[in-house]
Amino acid sequence: MPQPQLTGPIRFGVFEVDPRSAVVRKHGTRIRLQDQPFRVLLALLEHPGEVVTREDLQRQVRPQSTFGDVDHSLNIAINKIRETLGDSAENPRFVETIPKRGYRFIAPVIAPVESLATLAGALPAALTTPETVRKSKWIPAGLVLAVLILIAATTIWLRPSSTPPEMQVRRLTHDSSPKFDPVLSDGARLYFRAGTRTDWHIFQVPLSGGEPVQLPVVLPTAKLCLLDVAPDGQELLLTASESIDSDPLWTMRLADGSRRRVGSLSALNARYSPDGNRIAFTAGRLGSGSLSVASRDGSNASRLFELKDFDIVDPCWSPDGQRIIFGRLNRTSESASTWEMMADGSRLRPLFPNWHESHLPAGWTPDGRLILVSQGRLWTAPFRRFLHGTPALPSPISPVEPRFDSPIQIRSGRSEYAVGSTRLGQLQRFDTGLKAWEPHLGGISAQTVEYSGDGQSVAYATYPERQICVWRVDGNRLVELTTRPMQAWIPRWSPDGKVIAFLGKSAIEQPERIYLVDAAGGSPRPACGTNCGPQGDFSWAPDGKTIVFAFPTVGPRAGAPTQDYLQLLEIDTGKVTKFFGSDGLYSPRWSPNGTVLAALADRGAMRKRALMRYHPSDGKWVEAAGPASGFVSWPSWSRDSKSIWYFNRLRGTIGRYLVHENRNEDALPLKPEELSGPTYWFNLTPNDEPMILRSRDIQEIYALDWK
Repeated sequence: MPQPQLTGPIRFGVFEVDPRSAVVRKHGTRIRLQDQPFRVLLALLEHPGEVVTREDLQRQVRPQSTFGDVDHSLNIAINKIRETLGDSAENPRFVETIPKRGYRFIAPVIAPVESLATLAGALPAALTTPETVRKSKWIPAGLVLAVLILIAATTIWLRPSSTPPEMQVRRLTHDSSPKFDPVLSDGARLYFRAGTRTDWHIFQVPLSGGEPVQLPVVLPTAKLCLLDVAPDGQELLLTASESIDSDPLWTMRLADGSRRRVGSLSALNARYSPDGNRIAFTAGRLGSGSLSVASRDGSNASRLFELKDFDIVDPCWSPDGQRIIFGRLNRTSESASTWEMMADGSRLRPLFPNWHESHLPAGWTPDGRLILVSQGRLWTAPFRRFLHGTPALPSPISPVEPRFDSPIQIRSGRSEYAVGSTRLGQLQRFDTGLKAWEPHLGGISAQTVEYSGDGQSVAYATYPERQICVWRVDGNRLVELTTRPMQAWIPRWSPDGKVIAFLGKSAIEQPERIYLVDAAGGSPRPACGTNCGPQGDFSWAPDGKTIVFAFPTVGPRAGAPTQDYLQLLEIDTGKVTKFFGSDGLYSPRWSPNGTVLAALADRGAMRKRALMRYHPSDGKWVEAAGPASGFVSWPSWSRDSKSIWYFNRLRGTIGRYLVHENRNEDALPLKPEELSGPTYWFNLTPNDEPMILRSRDIQEIYALDWK
């Protein structure tokens, strides 16, 4: 099949290439790439996944040169491309060397379908001029304002200034190996955990960055978690687990690798107090958490409080050591919120009850602001000295990429350190003939993929951009249905294939709503007015005139249990009514033949979910036999309406419920590396082959510099 020709802007990973203006951008920022390397990159992008011979690429370098000169110039151009993209020949993520043949671009590419071949030979003359690729320098426009705020802060000393500090992100490592938070510093080197899911080690790297080196120490077990470094920089605090029921707390001296148990303490998370004399630690599993404080040697342990149905995570001392901030995690809804209490266990309260996004505490900025982690970004908010009043809502201070998903260790100083992830995925399907996962649709970085009823088109959300696109499977047409600032996902085709409904929002603080857009293109429009309330996962009714969607009765407040029920939305009138008997149900799915409505229901706080089915003929909800235990999600009907497939994250399987036999079965086990998708999304192809988004994220160590 001939490869469809492409035109810009062309996107892959965090990069965007515009062939017409000869510009390469990373995270939206223009970066330098000279004339010859740019031409070679375009030639590779024109044939993603295919081998482009050295002879073909040499024509893009310098058509009139001798063979020796051209061959040398091509090598230089490839090296420049890899340097610009942060790639390597030994561990390629973008450009792969095919010995004695040429090169291949291996990352998923998203680009409009048009002609690219003509552009490679008609680049603007200004391309080779240094001024066209030089970065513009940005002068802080708020310098005067910052001075005024500083003056005001001297008179209003009870809280920090209202303008958040600026943060600059610097990449310190370039090896692309899996890494895990936290990143700990003794003032000279950084320490972090790296390796596989079952074989972890402690690595170190200089503060200035470089190649990570394994710390030459003998660990009590390969299943370890780094937690903190002592304020004097002499020892690491960690847990080393031999079983799922116990996480003994240890310390390890950095000077000689010697280790000791911290009394008889077991913990999930732990942090030293600012003076290093005490340890705050959390414990508990499976929906029951506690927060305690002990002396540094593990003695004098005192439990401050215990909470049922929630996990307590990420304790964090205030700079004066008087308060402890921590996260409260609801395992059922996977939502989190930040709380605080005095170090003696008094005055427990939520810090941001009006912030509807899940968030966890990280520490403090040099000027005394609280830092939080939410939606892969770092946020900050003024923090009051006295335990009254509600802090202002947080503001983001880190870029969208790289992504920071875990709390970071923030001490005093102008630089802190964390693991940042550059997000990238590869769409895969399970080939039932080969019994193996294979790249699907060219391995595009897309999630919530759904085929049209005739199987000729797919709608999907790009990852990580979350923009809705429609693509014909023959590659002849690509239509982008949404644009920034809207964030959208879960597109679903109407029964007639003319309209696509999806969940989206135009601002971070907004709740998601259901939108409608013509499949051929057009402007998205809300499916119902603002009086419809919050809207969740949904399904088209067989007649195409109604949408059934989940309605959370409590709302999306972080940490709060949700007790959804289903609502019916009439498309033409906008009328919304409650689906009778649907309390506690969500993720509705109509069968293709329109005879059964399926949905999920929570069964306690132990990550158990039941699959429910509703037959319009008798008007009753019935629980499927043998409720699937584990974190079950993404139910999907087979094309013949005889079975319901689902993703069971806890069991590590794709399961299937056979409707007529009224039984569940594990249809497809998954290896650990196949479970690493960014949203654990799952669906089926028209041939009932499972699809997943396989993570190709890259973890590196970053310095976070406060300006």
